[in-house]
Amino acid sequence: MYFIAVYAKNEKENLSDAEKQALAKSSGRSNKSTRLGRVLVDSAKQIAQHLRGEIELPMKVVRVVPDVDIRAIREGQGLTRAQFAERYGLQVRAIQEWEQGRRKPEPRCVPT
Repeated sequence: MYFIAVYAKNEKENLSDAEKQALAKSSGRSNKSTRLGRVLVDSAKQIAQHLRGEIELPMKVVRVVPDVDIRAIREGQGLTRAQFAERYGLQVRAIQEWEQGRRKPEPRCVPT
């Protein structure tokens, strides 16, 4: 179990010596920093700078595939699975698995 305490800079400076000792004991560590600790602190600082508009951080956009009712689309077009697969260049097995809820279409298969 890990104990993480987050204090604003001015709050940590206002701690009494007893509170500082209790905080150090509860974390089970001395004032030595670990590599992970330094990475977390640096990351938090970068996030704060980004939120203030001081720096630009790289971002990755992840497209979430909406739930698509493939069966309704296929039946709405009056097509069998084989016809639907042929028309759109898909595998019949993939259509079957999508319709039965065992798999979900990949983002490149779903129109935007």
